[in-house]
Amino acid sequence: MVEETNKTNGKEETNGKEETNGKEETNGKEEKEESPPLFLTGENEETIKNKKIIGSEEIGIYLENAKNKTIKYNTANSNSEEGISLDYSSYNTLTDNTANSNSWDGISLDYSSNNFLTNNTTNSNSRDGISLDYSSNNFLTNNTANSNSQDGISLDYSSNNFLTNNIANSNKEYGIFLYSSSNNILINNISCFNEKAGLSIYGSNNNYLINPISIGNGESDIKTHASSNTTHASSINTTIIDPIIGSWNLELQENTKIIITPDYYNNFENASNRITKSYNKTQEYISSEIARREEEIANLNSKGIKSTKKQKEYFEILKRPIETQKKQIEAQRKYAETQYNTIKGKINIDNLNYTQILPNKEKIKYSIYNDEEGIGESLITYINTIRDDTTKVDVKEKNNIGNDTTNVDNRGIFEKVDELTKELYKLYPDPESSTQEELTIYIPKSFEGRHITLVENARSM
Repeated sequence: MVEETNKTNGKEETNGKEETNGKEETNGKEEKEESPPLFLTGENEETIKNKKIIGSEEIGIYLENAKNKTIKYNTANSNSEEGISLDYSSYNTLTDNTANSNSWDGISLDYSSNNFLTNNTTNSNSRDGISLDYSSNNFLTNNTANSNSQDGISLDYSSNNFLTNNIANSNKEYGIFLYSSSNNILINNISCFNEKAGLSIYGSNNNYLINPISIGNGESDIKTHASSNTTHASSINTTIIDPIIGSWNLELQENTKIIITPDYYNNFENASNRITKSYNKTQEYISSEIARREEEIANLNSKGIKSTKKQKEYFEILKRPIETQKKQIEAQRKYAETQYNTIKGKINIDNLNYTQILPNKEKIKYSIYNDEEGIGESLITYINTIRDDTTKVDVKEKNNIGNDTTNVDNRGIFEKVDELTKELYKLYPDPESSTQEELTIYIPKSFEGRHITLVENARSM
């Protein structure tokens, strides 16, 4: 059931259709005139698209106890709570939505599982871009969460989620933050130029960070740290595979393993393009947001020219929060620009190569493993297949990805990755815990000679 309530005229629509003043929709992505907030519930298959909910005094689009809904091509900006919120809702698809500049999160999931979020934009929200609380078995693919006042993407008490190809840059706190969240798989995500850490794992166990691209973050690029909660005393058994990290300013808990696979060398060209593209996209967005605030201020100034003293005072009051937002956004742009230029001074972002990202020799120890059976290659092949399939799969079919058994959830994917990785662990001659003081990286014997040459060349520079 779809309920739309227009609070300004007392009318109520419950048929799921929006009045279009006689105009017909001519393009699947064309936005109609501004809509009242939307509330959806029930299990009927329904599609909500091309709605524009801006400046609502509540949540823009709200799903509660909802299943089988498709939310696409909508704009939910500048609302007093979340842009889009799911509570106790499952098997829904959110794609190509924009949820920017909301007073709470851009998109939030609470107690919601088996949802599919793809190609959504959640920038400049007062809390997180995308927030998952007590929500498991969700797919997040190709989403952008930049310049938010807290985290780009946050998982709290949320497990068995699958995050791939997301961008979380220039956020006030963390790019991607996991709190008490276990058995999650993160593949090929970018988290750069955040003021704290790019990727932060707090009191969470058995997570996989595969090909993370994390450069130019303030405190550290990847951080796994202990919890003050004794139930979750530390983040253990974090596995980091083929990382591309700018300065290796890592903070790691016990049992954190860093694995290099034979596929590692193929990642750099892709990483270079994605870092530069994501940085430019972030800065373009911030510039447009500054311009929009300047236009709002100019509009209020023009209204005040021939106004009474009392009206001018009122317009000045209206301008204050806009001017504050403009200053905050300008500060975000400056921070990202400073971080980007600092990193460019150290490494060639536009042409990354292996020697540029090697850790300092004082903090590095290498362990060579012999992978004659190609377990590492099988792992990466499987991961790439899953990553590519999730961009196309329908939410009702996604449970079968990468698994011959029907009616399974994301745990099937996690178990397969976990199984292959544990097979790799068995090959290690001296599996030791990595620490900030002495970092151990596991290198496949298949390119030992090439690797050692690169290491020695880098150390002599």
